[in-house]
Amino acid sequence: MPRIKLSSIENIRQRVNIVDVVEPYVSLKRSGSRFVGLSPFNPEKTPSFNVDSDKGFFYCFSSKNGGDLIKFVMLMENLSYPQAIEWIANRFQITLEYEEDGSQAEERTLRAQMFEIYEVATAFYRNTFLSDTMEGRFAREYWERERGFSKELGSQFDIGFAPLNSAELLLSLKRKKFTEEGLVQCGLFYGKDSRSLHPRFNARLMIPIRDLQGRVIAFTARLTKLTPQNHDVEKSKYINSPETLIFSKKQMVFNLDKARVAAKKTGKFLLVEGQLDALRCVEKGIEHVVAPQGSAVSEEQMLLLKRYADGIDCLLDNDRAGHEAALKVLLLAVKCGLFIRFLPLNGDKDPDELLCKGGKPAFDAIESQAQSPIAFAYNILVPHPGSATVQEKQQALQKIFEIIRQCPSSVMQDDCLRNLSQVGGFERSSLEKDFKGQAHGATATFAPITKKYAEFLTKVEDELLLLCLSYPDVSKKISHVIDYKWINTDSIEGRVLLRFLNDYREDLWLGIEHIDQLIENESEHEIIYKLMVHNHHYEHPIEVANKALVALHTKFVDSCIKIHTENLNKVNEDKEMQKQLLKQIRELRKEYGKTPQLS
Repeated sequence: MPRIKLSSIENIRQRVNIVDVVEPYVSLKRSGSRFVGLSPFNPEKTPSFNVDSDKGFFYCFSSKNGGDLIKFVMLMENLSYPQAIEWIANRFQITLEYEEDGSQAEERTLRAQMFEIYEVATAFYRNTFLSDTMEGRFAREYWERERGFSKELGSQFDIGFAPLNSAELLLSLKRKKFTEEGLVQCGLFYGKDSRSLHPRFNARLMIPIRDLQGRVIAFTARLTKLTPQNHDVEKSKYINSPETLIFSKKQMVFNLDKARVAAKKTGKFLLVEGQLDALRCVEKGIEHVVAPQGSAVSEEQMLLLKRYADGIDCLLDNDRAGHEAALKVLLLAVKCGLFIRFLPLNGDKDPDELLCKGGKPAFDAIESQAQSPIAFAYNILVPHPGSATVQEKQQALQKIFEIIRQCPSSVMQDDCLRNLSQVGGFERSSLEKDFKGQAHGATATFAPITKKYAEFLTKVEDELLLLCLSYPDVSKKISHVIDYKWINTDSIEGRVLLRFLNDYREDLWLGIEHIDQLIENESEHEIIYKLMVHNHHYEHPIEVANKALVALHTKFVDSCIKIHTENLNKVNEDKEMQKQLLKQIRELRKEYGKTPQLS
């Protein structure tokens, strides 16, 4: 594989802002000179992920991951170092140069192949949809007349159609030299090898599923009148792509790549049950809409939404299955710290019917009637409160208490109990008594809240490392006055500090833009990026350096005196040795106050 020129890598670092790389994965908010957001690596409710756009690095306190924009892509996309560079270059349209012959690497990883395969498949299904064939005309008739969607929406979402015989897709992929492993594992075909492969999707409306980068990674295929009925699976209303290297159902939300931008303005998402409901919402101007992949909503999906907005409006189908799904969403949303409301469909069976009949004004009307989570849960669990028995109400309360118990704070729990008291007409004191009684002996199942790390330094070596990272001129001066034996190299911080100062003294310091070249292992990597995220600005860095030198020198002298004192206690019989040790201790004490200072 040709080696990428260092000049090309440097060009990427200079031209691409790390914030632009991170934002598709994390909703960032400015905090002083940095950006913060929820970790893309671990589930959390309190932001611990930091980005410094000026210095071009990130650090995540909860996972202890840190690095530059290349490292971020390596972690998020599971790529090697050169693959991550090529990924960034491709996204930002930057031409790379290679050491050997200037040609691009021809080797395609399995993961990279899958993205390309789905790109080819999307174009194939789209072309079939638009073709002047029986299948193409049928697909457009179904989309526009039967379902009532516009041509423009179909174009916006690359809606396609899988023909009755998709063998041509397989032939096309083979002509493009995709590997047998790529074709078998991509999920578009059944079969264990290239000879037995046959299409998974036949005569179905094809809805592309995209990741946060907008790349197609899967399909949802909708049954039509042309779909064969040979097997039970072919009779299913919807068939989804299987899970692959690039597609995980529980970690994917339909339309999130587009909706997250709108959600920044609204402060919330609209959650509907299926992709066609979501498409209808988009057509009517409701752009912050998303849908889960399949009927089950996962905690991972809720946490994914929370990266971009703190709230969800839930608009699920008005039937028993929809109500059960809504209660599960409610439980997960509360557990993940999301503010959730429920929009009533009233007489309509689903969002598609509501919007087809009344358009955006109908949605605005139900949005103004949004129910609180507790009111919604009580109305679902006790649909006829006037005729409900005490036992039925008690059973409903137990389920609602379990939801309230997921609230991450006592204040939220108190607010929910107050709301429940109003909705159900219960005495507040009785509710609290029952709630606490049920909680007695129960194990809480709250999601862990990531603790904020203390943003202060605990070692003088850390202070000097920060100066090395932020103040090159001051660090150069330090390197010439410090006595290197003061540095305790038993610690990782000490070893890194010694190496950094040696580089400064020998004029070999490359700058923090090349910091990864100065780091030797993961332990050093974690320490350095954790320090960098503090981003300390010293009004008087020389003064800080002088105090740090005094502290380091003093610590060294204290350590030497302690060792000599311990040795003194071991040589009670050797008077000459005692005499020498006492002299050394006296000389060491004279060192106090003699630390060289910068000017």
